[in-house]
Amino acid sequence: GWDNAADKADSRIPVYSPARDRCATNFSTPVARALHLETMISLFVEQPLTGTDIHADGFFFDNSANKLWNTGKLISGGAVREAGGLTVDSSEFHDWHWNRSLGAYLRALHDRLADSAAWAPGSFRREIMINVANAWTDDFATGEVCDVIFMEHQYNPVRNRDIVQQAWDRDHAARGNGVAVFTAAKPITEPGGDLPGTYTTAEAMLANLAWYLVTRSPSTIFFQSGTFNASSPDFDELTWSPAMTTAFAALEDSDGPVTLFSEGTDPRGREYRVYARSYGNHLALVRPRIRSDEGVEASSAVNLSLPRSFRAVLPDGRVTDPLTSLRLRSGEGAVLLDAGTDPPPQSGALPEAPGDFALAVDVLASSPAAGEVDVPAEAPVRLLLSAGSPALGAPGALTVSGSRSGPRTGALTVDGPRVTFVPDAPWEAGESVRVELDLPGNESHVLTFWVLP
Repeated sequence: GWDNAADKADSRIPVYSPARDRCATNFSTPVARALHLETMISLFVEQPLTGTDIHADGFFFDNSANKLWNTGKLISGGAVREAGGLTVDSSEFHDWHWNRSLGAYLRALHDRLADSAAWAPGSFRREIMINVANAWTDDFATGEVCDVIFMEHQYNPVRNRDIVQQAWDRDHAARGNGVAVFTAAKPITEPGGDLPGTYTTAEAMLANLAWYLVTRSPSTIFFQSGTFNASSPDFDELTWSPAMTTAFAALEDSDGPVTLFSEGTDPRGREYRVYARSYGNHLALVRPRIRSDEGVEASSAVNLSLPRSFRAVLPDGRVTDPLTSLRLRSGEGAVLLDAGTDPPPQSGALPEAPGDFALAVDVLASSPAAGEVDVPAEAPVRLLLSAGSPALGAPGALTVSGSRSGPRTGALTVDGPRVTFVPDAPWEAGESVRVELDLPGNESHVLTFWVLP
């Protein structure tokens, strides 16, 4: 174990974290598997949770994929005797680790729990969830090793490049074997490094929703993993969005296929693909990044002709007027509701509270409109609010910044509910502009638009 073996090949326990808190258990022998299995059954199935009379629903195994993580930080267990001396950072070791050790143990435990409703306290079947992050083997879906596949931080069209069809195939293969896929989609707002372009968290959550709608099976579980900390004061805002409320209220279930909606070359000269899935008369679209060196800047947007008239769901939950075309950037998604049906309630608007000023930015009546890419460099920002407010002139109430030109100053005028901001200098060509209204005691609102390249 750890670092007391005379030789690496004598080690039984690979330790791959400097804090010694990540150890790969060796389940490779029948005796070891049986010992661990019966210990888990005794501690967590036959007995209630400590200090309670509650019996667990099953087991969650973190970091339980067909490969080890952080092997670059290995401090002991560089080779394992039962694996023939294979080092833990090799693909051969990963095959052994899954097929002969961890995977074999999970399969034995899953088989043992199959009839647990007949013998376990409470008379219900215990289930297994394994966290596989972004690793994959078809055994997760079809190998009888679990009941739920937890895919930490998956999927997002900025992070996960052109694997939309693959995600659909995996979700549906799992469903065909009675296994649910739990997608914990992290809202990724930028591609990282020096690559250009950024999204707001609300825009990233809308893109996550679009990916889910395009790839899901009827048993797929969806969670916006902006945080896993349920006690966080921002938990609701980081795990749910008004766009989800609007979409789920309007959409019926669908088990139709993914289709390639559009492909070609965007204005940057880069290849793009847009995938779609129908929900009755409604439509979900997602455009994942294709290459790792690809940004999500405004100039990546392509114009898509729609098959009929739709209302697009906005990040704040409201919907647009009917439209027959849509511009979509790299790493972006869209949820489109058939314009022939009644529009859903505008969930993005804030309720009026007695004695309170409820700020509601009417993006549809603003100039420029959110997401618009044909804004001239001299364009002022005009907003229509639910009501005027003297506090709008307070420092910090309205902030404007360009992705290239940085924080902007300018002339601000307020005329009742109408607000106009004229920048001191023109916007820079091709940049995105972020306008944020943040009044004390009111929810902040963000408007983003793009300037002509």
